[in-house]
Amino acid sequence: MGRFYDLLELWSRREAPRDLDDWMIKDWLWDKVRALRPFAVDACCDEVGGNSRCFRWWSKEDSCLLKQWRGLNVYCNPPFSLLREILIHFLKEKRAAPHTTSAMFVLPFWPTVRFWLELVVPAIDAGLFVVLEYVPEDSDVFTSPNGVRGLRKDCGFTRWPVVLVACPVAAPKGKAWKRIGQ
Repeated sequence: MGRFYDLLELWSRREAPRDLDDWMIKDWLWDKVRALRPFAVDACCDEVGGNSRCFRWWSKEDSCLLKQWRGLNVYCNPPFSLLREILIHFLKEKRAAPHTTSAMFVLPFWPTVRFWLELVVPAIDAGLFVVLEYVPEDSDVFTSPNGVRGLRKDCGFTRWPVVLVACPVAAPKGKAWKRIGQ
């Protein structure tokens, strides 16, 4: 019986599994973001909204990829593992309601990666996306879960630059932007 209690004690002190997709921007950067305009929903949160920056939020279990973004101003700090899929879904929603749908994305500045070359660069070139803030590498930008539910820790300095990219409510002129992400 002593071995059972020893194992139980070890188990109770273990850390929660680390969610490698849970990166929350720090308050100094959030203050700049929220000064732009209010957001209706935070698109990529943990299952209880512990890392949400908005009153309303979506999680993996309530996926933003299954939601209509039409008519909403969405804040999105997407998990790196779903960047491309989320941007494609947003572009589909923007095409459906270009004059009422907007978003602000926190993205790694990875200019040689597929999602950047196929989606972000063409959207910037077409006037659909606007870079609001460029945060250089080695900046203190993110927090992540610290293993105790609800508490967060600094992630340290970033190894890559981070950009805040907005897609305003107004649709750009022309039709070229409508083909991005199709």
